[in-house]
Amino acid sequence: MTAYPMGGALGVRANYPTVYDDGNAYRPRGPIHYNAQQVAILGESITSENEADSGPDQDGVNNINPSTNTPNEDISDNGVIFPVNMPQCRWSTFDYKVKVIQEDTPFWINVWCDWNRDGDWDDTIDEACASIPEWAVQNQFVYGLEQGVHILTTPAFMSYHPKSGTSQIWMRITLSDQPWTGGSGIGYVGNGGSGPIDGYEFGETEDLYFIPDTTATICEDFDGDGDVDMDDLTTFVNDWLANCQ
Repeated sequence: MTAYPMGGALGVRANYPTVYDDGNAYRPRGPIHYNAQQVAILGESITSENEADSGPDQDGVNNINPSTNTPNEDISDNGVIFPVNMPQCRWSTFDYKVKVIQEDTPFWINVWCDWNRDGDWDDTIDEACASIPEWAVQNQFVYGLEQGVHILTTPAFMSYHPKSGTSQIWMRITLSDQPWTGGSGIGYVGNGGSGPIDGYEFGETEDLYFIPDTTATICEDFDGDGDVDMDDLTTFVNDWLANCQ
């Protein structure tokens, strides 16, 4: 399938792990969540399916259709709160919704962003500003939440965008019962964002295709600690004094 442009006849090939069992045990497996509606989910609703590309699907259409090069058909990808600010080579965060069904259940959040737009989430971008992994949010641990819908914020991550080419980006966010420990196809193209061989007990994965807001603002997490507070002002002032006089 085509990653960029989404569904385009020509373009960058998609190597995102999406199908759980494609018949090849060595390929990275797409994430599967066996008890997706019983513990915690992204957003406020979810539609269930056994596979992304075939079989029954609660919303009436498979999430992807490789034969027609049609992706992104899940109508309940509603966890991430837009717009998402991803300024070039700057620290940022974004908000997302989680619906908790079983209170006090711990879970992990992971996010992958295809910064270089090459059709996978495998890379680390070595730019002058920093070394920026496409595994942007790494095992954010969440616990102690009551039943209901909660708005949470990711830890700070650094963004990157190519100087030319597509503005759109593919991003994956996964809520799961276990941390991500390297995927199911280490060494294979497309391992980034893959699920474990045995699948996840609960949770949800959402894949999103959008144009990020790359505007840099003064309300930024300058020190990368996950919070916008007075410490960021101190970091900004120190950087200014060191580099702007």
